[in-house]
Amino acid sequence: MPGRFPVFDLEGPGSVRLSLEERYETLENIFVHQYFQLYRLLGQRFGWEVANEIALAVPESSVPVLVKGYSRKFGLEGEGAELLSKVLQAEFQAEGSDVAVLEETPEAATLDVLCTFGGMLQSGRYDDVKIERGLCHEGCAGWIGRVGETIDPPVAVERQTWMGDGAPRCRFRLETRT
Repeated sequence: MPGRFPVFDLEGPGSVRLSLEERYETLENIFVHQYFQLYRLLGQRFGWEVANEIALAVPESSVPVLVKGYSRKFGLEGEGAELLSKVLQAEFQAEGSDVAVLEETPEAATLDVLCTFGGMLQSGRYDDVKIERGLCHEGCAGWIGRVGETIDPPVAVERQTWMGDGAPRCRFRLETRT
């Protein structure tokens, strides 16, 4: 199997050949659309409380392995808030988002994230999806906080702005606890 999931090398034959960039952009759009559509269907069929509980549970398996895995895979170095900032930059970029680093030291970091999920929320296509405690609201900030707890010393996380409330970017403040 050439290449690596989720984007395999094109071996053809075929009459259309998208560039790797076009394939990645499209894959990202499909991923985000499917996430929100699945969330919508869960909410409609089983209630929004169940949909939010499932959305919060989905990323939990990544919490204990994310920092070590990304540090090894991408050669990330640093301590405390600086390390969490770098891990989050890798995560958000992999999701198709843009991250502006406003501050990054071992003691504190501030990130502004133009998030693909937040962009989908602002598109109007999912106004009927009741994200009250789901992945793109409490889940994202809470998940980042749980990832921060895996760093020694632990890093506290506060989301100061949220695209779901109309902000242009989600702002995260990271502070190493002493």
